[in-house]
Amino acid sequence: MIQNTIDAIKNAEAVAEKKVEAAKTKASEMKEEMKKEADLFRSAQLEKAKEKSAQAMEETISSCNEKTKQADLQTEKEVSKINQEASEKMEGAVEAVIRTLVG
Repeated sequence: MIQNTIDAIKNAEAVAEKKVEAAKTKASEMKEEMKKEADLFRSAQLEKAKEKSAQAMEETISSCNEKTKQADLQTEKEVSKINQEASEKMEGAVEAVIRTLVG
């Protein structure tokens, strides 16, 4: 009877040891799977952030190009105005020199 109890305990210990090992293996597999999923998630989030950053950069460049274009147009208008004023003053200056020389 005692031997039967001892054998039953040993058998129960062996079964328990197998269950513990199976649980450790399962936990290790789950841990690896979760790590892979986390890596995939991290990569996907990084890719989304890169795309969003690239889009923002594109919009910024476009905005800067447009502002530069507007500034160039404004500068051209101002230069044209200055040239026109200089031309008008030049005509008056030439007439004044001619009057001085003739008169």
